[in-house]
Amino acid sequence: IKSGKLVSAEYAKLSRPVKLRFLYEYIQSLDLDYDYKKICEIYDFIEKNIGQRNGSTMSLASALWLYADEKTVETIPPKKKTESDRNFELLVDGEGDYQTPDKKLSVKKYVEKDLFLFPEATSSFAYVDFSNVEFPLSLRFRREGDVISPFGMTGTMKLKKYLNAKGVARHNRDSILLLC
Repeated sequence: IKSGKLVSAEYAKLSRPVKLRFLYEYIQSLDLDYDYKKICEIYDFIEKNIGQRNGSTMSLASALWLYADEKTVETIPPKKKTESDRNFELLVDGEGDYQTPDKKLSVKKYVEKDLFLFPEATSSFAYVDFSNVEFPLSLRFRREGDVISPFGMTGTMKLKKYLNAKGVARHNRDSILLLC
């Protein structure tokens, strides 16, 4: 278990009895009282979905879901984003550090001659070619109808379709900050 998530590849290596015992103890740790039949349903759900790129969810209790895909198996707690969280927007007017309610983003000027590592998807910094950008930019969460022009692609595509193609779990899509 890493960061409260079960790594699917490690789970797949376990024998069926160990998986069932693990699921029983995991369900107990969530203060849920399930019988053997329900634990077997959860086991079957995980087995079916740990090979899936985009995964699926299963209800465990009111407002508590189980998510499984090829990377992780995790519980999804109730969403607590308020309207102000969904409408969060911070203006970015150049190079520097920008603080959001729970994260910090560093914007660095990209200079073509500089050698740099392309940021990982989980990085908290972005290189920006200031010559191609009209400031101020906006740091915000996704909205219905957002479009993106991915690197190396001509034209645009819907952000929702892009995130789906990249295998980003549905329950994580609304928590990704975008620099627009």
